[in-house]
Amino acid sequence: MRKTKQNKYRPDLNVKSTLYVKLHSRISGVRFQFINDKHNLDGTLAVDLSKYIGKLDEKELDLVGAAALLVVAGLFIPSSIVIQWDSNAARCIEFSKILEILYNVRAYCAKIPIFFPSVTIQSSNNKKETGLTKIVSDSCFSSRSTIFSHIVLFSGGIDSTYSMLRLLKEGYKPLALFLGANSDTRELEWEASRRIASKLGVELLRYDFEIKGFPKKGADPDIWPQFGQFPYYNSIPHGRDILSAAIASIITRRMNIRFIAFGQEKESREKTIFYRGRKILRHDIESREGSKILNSWLNRCLGYDFNLFSPIESFSIEEIRLDMINRYPDLLSMTQSCFWERLCCKCVKCISLYLMQRVTGNEIVKFPINPLADPTNLDLADAVDSDIPDNEIGYGVQIRRGIQKIIEKRTYTEQDYWILRAIEKPFPPNYISPKAKRIAYASSPRS
Repeated sequence: MRKTKQNKYRPDLNVKSTLYVKLHSRISGVRFQFINDKHNLDGTLAVDLSKYIGKLDEKELDLVGAAALLVVAGLFIPSSIVIQWDSNAARCIEFSKILEILYNVRAYCAKIPIFFPSVTIQSSNNKKETGLTKIVSDSCFSSRSTIFSHIVLFSGGIDSTYSMLRLLKEGYKPLALFLGANSDTRELEWEASRRIASKLGVELLRYDFEIKGFPKKGADPDIWPQFGQFPYYNSIPHGRDILSAAIASIITRRMNIRFIAFGQEKESREKTIFYRGRKILRHDIESREGSKILNSWLNRCLGYDFNLFSPIESFSIEEIRLDMINRYPDLLSMTQSCFWERLCCKCVKCISLYLMQRVTGNEIVKFPINPLADPTNLDLADAVDSDIPDNEIGYGVQIRRGIQKIIEKRTYTEQDYWILRAIEKPFPPNYISPKAKRIAYASSPRS
């Protein structure tokens, strides 16, 4: 049987581990120490908010620290978490729910038992040690400004660009917030965001967060089995939008903005998987249910009501890409979707976009090589050579449908290895119509 991605990197993770986290004393970030049999990391997750926000009160600092903690915990999935400051944010019921969502997703991805960590909050009366010292800096925002209607969590990718377009089309004036989370392509994403924001006439803010010791491309699979494994597991932690939403919520509170928008399409909002008898929100807090919990948590922590939503949640990945290809080709050419480089031509994002362009016959984004010609690609092996349900494959629906449409149009060549594989071993009946099968077999270059 041909090897597929689904039977690769299934680690037996050691879950007997402890994560110690405390706030920095002078900057808004966290210092963490993670200990188990394989690791003893003493690192830092730093987010400098002083440039744009200025002084943070204790409530805001606590929120940023708790949000950063969730990102780090989702990365290491420790069995025990020790919070070394008196965190009211971590005492909220929503905090526990978000942590559970992140752990469920990681358990599913790693194919390990589902579990939930013990959480201990260590109170202290010494504010300097607990990191609740306020940042001293002048804010560039005037209090209670209403110049912007929305904050958009912006990455320079196709979905966040499409979200921005939807808001602008409806006459709103959004403010774009870029959070550099991917060490492999941060500058590419920033340059894309800058060009798109300039083209659309939108103001753009930038934040970065760095995790010392976090895996990058080419990470050791024995230590980081599901991060940095090119091209299948990128280096962005699950739940990264928690931190960007927390930062955005502070800005909304300062500027009296009532809406935060992020670019999550229909599949991300709705996709669920049943694993070991439990329903898993495959895209954690990007899902409709997960984002409601996150929204409630942020509102409770700050005492300020705003609405976190997706302007594109009724659109599928395929619909968004086809619309961008047909109506906004200039903007599409500026976007940065690949998590690895400008275009790696191997990851599911590259494959999905390439297929949509082949279907329409419009090559807006120039691919240096044909992703369909690589017989070793395990994502395409999952889509073509296995009966794995499409909701368990990244961009599974779009990849299978794109291949089907290319077969129906008879626009494939002898170089399209995976199209020819699909003709030899057709998808289950619900993926390829009888008409497509007849066309495929009648016109196959191998016949």
